Amino acid sequence: MKHISVLAAAFSLAALPGLADTVTIGTVEAYDAGSYTIDPAALQGFEKALGDELCQRAGLTCEWKVLPSDRLWVALAAGGIDAVMAGVPISKDVGEGVDWTMPYLRPDPFVHIGLPGTQWQVEGAVVAHLPDPAVTAYAGASGATFTEYATIEDALTAVRDGQVLSLFGEREALTPAVEASGGGLVVVADKGEINIKQGVAMALRADDTDRRFAFEDQIFEMSKDGSLNALTETWFGVDAARW
Repeated sequence: MKHISVLAAAFSLAALPGLADTVTIGTVEAYDAGSYTIDPAALQGFEKALGDELCQRAGLTCEWKVLPSDRLWVALAAGGIDAVMAGVPISKDVGEGVDWTMPYLRPDPFVHIGLPGTQWQVEGAVVAHLPDPAVTAYAGASGATFTEYATIEDALTAVRDGQVLSLFGEREALTPAVEASGGGLVVVADKGEINIKQGVAMALRADDTDRRFAFEDQIFEMSKDGSLNALTETWFGVDAARW
């Protein structure tokens, strides 16, 4: 049966001229050095490795284009690029006419940190957070009062001074503060980890459904066969969220 599926897939690609062309994947110039080495002549990193693997599995010819961040979505809308892989979480904020694959990178969970002995309570709770549209959206349905602080230092001061019950933020961002506090700050254990973001995904034009499904099928397969976990661990370490 497998050879029938392969023939069917080959026929499907041949019947869709858009998928036979070179797929241009856009990314940004300024990127987290932990994920990318930004030298357009030698682009490398998690998403470069993943994108190349997805293209190979889907039988697509792909090229990469590095763009300024303020040109990325304009280029996608205008057809200058066909897809975006730039560490972008799934969001409606990028504008209309954009659709997403399933996530290929799980979001970092959010946690509350506070003084030792802090017990979570919704009623009357005032929670500090840093600027983040996802937190703003979550806060409205949380039942607590969320107060935004411009910097993590200001937010931590508010926690230590008792102005707020806790600081709510991504685990990766808050863990160093807990570790450096010498026991003065802890993760509020009874609240646990909370996922409020959908994860990082590939963005394509909303009408480019065939190409989106082609990539999404391969992301799904990689999430099931262990190869996505292996690639994630290579670039982000053994503590990275797994599929």
